[in-house]
Amino acid sequence: MDSKRQEVTFLVRMWLSEETDGDAQWRGSVVEVASGRRFFVTQPRDVADFITAHLAEARIRKAQTT
Repeated sequence: MDSKRQEVTFLVRMWLSEETDGDAQWRGSVVEVASGRRFFVTQPRDVADFITAHLAEARIRKAQTT
């Protein structure tokens, strides 16, 4: 295993939520496992947005420490 490699693990949960108008909408949450940081989503593409933002922050933090 590359000792310089930084890994991040995410847990994604999605469920169908019936709305008051009878439509079903996807809802969910994303957790960055190491920190426990959780983000609730109202559509599947929000998952990618959260992960992208988290990885960008991690890259900035790593750059500041090296």
